[in-house]
Amino acid sequence: MPKIALIDGDIVAYRNASATCRNWYYVRGLEFKYKKEAVAYCDEHGLYDHDPTKNPKKISEKRRRTYPEIEVQQVIEGEGITKYNVDQMMLRILEDTGVEDYEVWLTGTGNYRHEIATIQEYKGNRDRDKTPLNLQMVRDYLVSDYAANTVDGIEADDMLGINQTAGGDSTVICSVDKDLRMIKGWHYNIKERTTDYVEQDEADYNFYYQLLTGDTSDHIKGVPGIGDKTAHKILANLATNMDRYAKVLDKYNQVYGTEGAAALLENAQLLWIQREEGVMWTPPSDGA
Repeated sequence: MPKIALIDGDIVAYRNASATCRNWYYVRGLEFKYKKEAVAYCDEHGLYDHDPTKNPKKISEKRRRTYPEIEVQQVIEGEGITKYNVDQMMLRILEDTGVEDYEVWLTGTGNYRHEIATIQEYKGNRDRDKTPLNLQMVRDYLVSDYAANTVDGIEADDMLGINQTAGGDSTVICSVDKDLRMIKGWHYNIKERTTDYVEQDEADYNFYYQLLTGDTSDHIKGVPGIGDKTAHKILANLATNMDRYAKVLDKYNQVYGTEGAAALLENAQLLWIQREEGVMWTPPSDGA
């Protein structure tokens, strides 16, 4: 069993910050705890506009409504509660994994993925206005009380991949991020509180699967029209990474034409969790 927990500090910080940072909704001075209540009030009193970009012939009137009268304010429930929740989560991770030691990693600045993304802006679909106001406070707490490491230029995920590859079965990645399951070894799911082992072939399969489906959370397109079931069907019975690559490249060529190989390479390097620092993904060679 593993001796060192490699903890995704980004996940720990965001989940705990979000849990104690609530949105309250206001319409002309009236306060609502839930957005649906504010929307219902606006609907009842005709306080809405319509999105001009949505075709009324295809989208219902109600689904085209926008609500400029709704104002959102974030309210932090308390720093003490947030820190207590962090402590409890960290304790659960250490107890569930039974490790002797741990490392916490946080993403800093200068992620190279932003520079290589051309098909779509990397993580460009994220609403920065919804970032919890207390997120930085939680990150600072992880640094001060749990000796969290902040890495620049790459992501915390990359450091988990690099350290797990170097540590082998002595480490366990602790996260909820499915991207990390392209890394061989022990994995602990922070949300489900489950631990399992990902073999190398499964890890490779997971990578090529994501090349087909993309990653909506990181705004990586993949192959349009290919979802979970289709991706599994495409990759079924393929024994080598060369076979998987050839099949996935064929699907990219069908959609992207002469730019298929370039689109695949871009998405692969965006999705790829590093195993060695600075080493990017390259297509497999014959026999891989």
